[in-house]
Amino acid sequence: MTAHNPSSDFLHQIDFCQKWYQTLAIPNAFFDNQFANIFELLNQAIYQTNIDKNFKNYQQKPIKFVAQDDLPPQTTYESFIANTGNIPTRNNFHDLLNGLIWLNFPKTKAVFNQLHDQNIQAHGISNSRTPLRNALTLFDENGGVVISRLPTILTALQEFDWRTALFDNAWQHDGITTTQFFAIGHALLEKLITPRKNITAHVLLISADDDFFAMSIDKQRETLDIFLANFFLQQTLFSKMFQPLPILGIPTFCQNQNLDFYQDSSVFREKRLGTPASIYQF
Repeated sequence: MTAHNPSSDFLHQIDFCQKWYQTLAIPNAFFDNQFANIFELLNQAIYQTNIDKNFKNYQQKPIKFVAQDDLPPQTTYESFIANTGNIPTRNNFHDLLNGLIWLNFPKTKAVFNQLHDQNIQAHGISNSRTPLRNALTLFDENGGVVISRLPTILTALQEFDWRTALFDNAWQHDGITTTQFFAIGHALLEKLITPRKNITAHVLLISADDDFFAMSIDKQRETLDIFLANFFLQQTLFSKMFQPLPILGIPTFCQNQNLDFYQDSSVFREKRLGTPASIYQF
C-alpha cells in the first residue's frame, strides 16, 4: 500500500499566484508533493532559500521544524522554540503557512518568540494573555504591513476613508508602485485560501521614501524584516495600534472593485471613536 502523503492535500489547494503572496518568496518545496510531512517540506525549504546559516532564534539556536509530537507535555510552544530552536509543526494549513512566514521574516518571527518567551517567564501561563502577548498574537496571526510613499493613502486608511485609500488612489500606476502590502499573519493567509470579502487584517501603517520602492521585492522584504524586528523590540505593544483593513479591498486583489464594492458598510466600516492607529516612519 502506498503511504498517504498529507503535504499534497494541502499544497494543491493553495493558489500561490494570488496577489497577497506577491511580496513573499515561495520556496520550490511548496510546489513539491514528495514530502510525507509538512515539517520535512519546511526543512527542505530552509536550504532552498539559503538562510540556514543565519536561521536562528533569539538564543542563537538554529531553527528547524519538527513533528508536533516532539513538543513535550507541559511545555509551552513558545518556550520550546526558545530553548531548542525546534518549531513543532502539524500537517495542516496553519502550520505550513506559519513556516512560510518564518522563512520570509525570520528576524521578526524570532523577536515574536523572544517576547512571548520572556513574557511567559515573567508572568507564567494563565487563562488570559497579557496585553503584550495579546498584541503579539493578533499581529502574528492576522497582521500585515501597508507601506507607502503617499501620505494621502496612509492617512485615509487611518481615517477609515476607504474610497480615498483604496479606490481613488491606485497603489500601482504605469508600473510605478506607490504602496505595498506585506502579509505577516499566517492565520490571515489561511483564511485567504478561500477568499471572502469580509476577511480583515490588522496592519501597521508605515511611511517610506522613494529609496525603499527602488529596491527589489526581495530586498524590500529583507529590509522590512529588520525594521519590524527592531520595531517590536522597542515599541510598547497594544492591540489598538493596528489598523483594520479588509484585504480584498486592496487595489487589484479582487475583481469588480467598483465604488459600490467599497460602500458595503458591513465590510468597510466607519471609523469608531478613539485614537486612530499611528503611522510609523520607516
